[in-house]
Amino acid sequence: MAAKKVLVAYQTKGGVAGEYAAIVADVLRASGLEVDVVDLKQEGRPDIAPYGAVVIGSGVRLGRWYGRAKRMLRRDYGERPVAIFLASGGAGDPKTYDESREKYLTRVLAKRPHLRVVAAEAFGGRYVMRGTVVDDHRQPDRVRAWAGELAGKLKG
Repeated sequence: MAAKKVLVAYQTKGGVAGEYAAIVADVLRASGLEVDVVDLKQEGRPDIAPYGAVVIGSGVRLGRWYGRAKRMLRRDYGERPVAIFLASGGAGDPKTYDESREKYLTRVLAKRPHLRVVAAEAFGGRYVMRGTVVDDHRQPDRVRAWAGELAGKLKG
């Protein structure tokens, strides 16, 4: 079953997960899907009824997903396909990518077998301290490629 309308819901603090959500939405729209983007900080529990698929994005800070994004993982999406992405400084470093993916995706999703996850990926983030960028591991090209693969899965 192809998803005609997709919800991209994200929570960000430093802005990277929001940047990634916009990239994902743009790629999905370019593939012909209708997409709504929701900042979970502004709308904590969006209505999922109109959507055939859901994409959940989160940043990671101090070793934790952001709360509203993680709460989205508790919801019952029925047979809707769910895709998940996150932004983490460790995921952008080849030396710590596998560890970040295991900790923030594999372990988290193992506790949520009710989700029909069709795609999940960890991308690099950015660390800002007192207004100064300390580390910048953003990966917009990887996000675009992942979103392109996701579009194919959602269009059936």
